[in-house]
Amino acid sequence: MAEYQDHAIYPGAELFLIHEFMQTQDISARQWLFGVGLTEAQVFDPDTRVSLRQFDIIYRNIYRLAPQRDLGLTLGAALNLSRWGMLSGALLTSRTLGQALATANDMRSLVRSRFDLATNIVGELCHIEVSTHDAQEFPLSLRFAYEVLTASLQTQIRDLLSEDIHFEAVDFAFPAPTYADRYRLLLQCPVHFSAPKTRLTLKLDTLKRPLPLANPVARKQVLHVCRIEAERLVRVRQGDIVWQVREVLVRNEDTRLTLELTAETLKMSARTLRRKLESVGYSFKSLQEEHSLQLALRLLQQGNLTINDIGMRCGYQDIASFRAAFKRWTGLLPTQYQAAPTAS
Repeated sequence: MAEYQDHAIYPGAELFLIHEFMQTQDISARQWLFGVGLTEAQVFDPDTRVSLRQFDIIYRNIYRLAPQRDLGLTLGAALNLSRWGMLSGALLTSRTLGQALATANDMRSLVRSRFDLATNIVGELCHIEVSTHDAQEFPLSLRFAYEVLTASLQTQIRDLLSEDIHFEAVDFAFPAPTYADRYRLLLQCPVHFSAPKTRLTLKLDTLKRPLPLANPVARKQVLHVCRIEAERLVRVRQGDIVWQVREVLVRNEDTRLTLELTAETLKMSARTLRRKLESVGYSFKSLQEEHSLQLALRLLQQGNLTINDIGMRCGYQDIASFRAAFKRWTGLLPTQYQAAPTAS
C-alpha cells in the first residue's frame, strides 16, 4: 500500500477548494503545500495529479496551521461537489439522489474513500452506515476524518438537490468532543455520540427525489470517462508497471528521461524497473519510443512548431534521426504526415 500511496494519480480539483478555504483563514498556499512538492500555480492547473501521500501531508498541514476545534466540520462543509472533478458530472446528471450516492459509492476509488458505506432501510428511513478497515491509516484522527466526511457529504447532497437539505440524524461511534454543540449547529439535526456504529440517516423519500439536472445521455457520456479513470486506478493498484512508466513519461514530456531517472521517480532501482518491464514483454526503450511518437503526432497536428523543434522536443539531437525514426514508426516523413488530410 505504501508504494501505491506515492503515485500521483488523483485529479487535483480538490486543491482549488482547499485553496479557497485556506484563504478565509489567511493562510498562504506556500504554507499548506509545504513538503508536498507542488506550487500554487499547480493548484489551478487542470492536469495536476496528486498522490494519497501528498493529500495526507496537505491535511496535516491544514490541521497544524488552522487548529480550531471544529476544523474537520468547517473544512468538510467547504468541500462541495466539484471536489470530485469529472465524477461530479455523473452525479449531477443522475436520475435521483439515491442513484447519485450509489454511483459515488461504486466509484469509491475516484473519491479516495477510506470508508465503506452501506445502506440499511428501516421503514421510511435510510441509514448510511459508515465503517473503516482495521488496517486503514488516516492522516489525522479518525474523528477528524468522520467530521470531514459528514460535513462534506451534507454539502454535496445540497449541491445535488439544489436545496438546503439536512440529515434526519447522525450517530457517531466515538465520545462527544468538547465542541459537540458545533456538530449540531452545522449539521442542524440531532447528533448522538458513543453510538454502536457511525451512521447518517436520511428520509427514504429524500433518496427518491429527482435531481434538477438529470440527463441520462450526459450521464452515460461522463460515466464512460469515469470508468476509464477507475480502471486506470485499478491497474496502478495492481502494480501495472507499463502504465506507471507511461504516466511518468507524460508528466515529464519536456525532459528526455533515462531509465535511471524514471526508476528513481518510481522509487525503485533501474535494474528492478528493467526486470519488471521485461516480465510483461516491454522494454523502457520501446515505451520511450511509443511516447515520442505520440508526442510527435500531437505536435505535428498543432502545426505551430518546426519539424526541427518537434524532433528536439521528442529527444532527438538532429533532424535526420527524427525523420528516420518517424518514418520507421508511421511509414511517412513528418512533413508528409503533416500535409496529409488525416492530420488536420
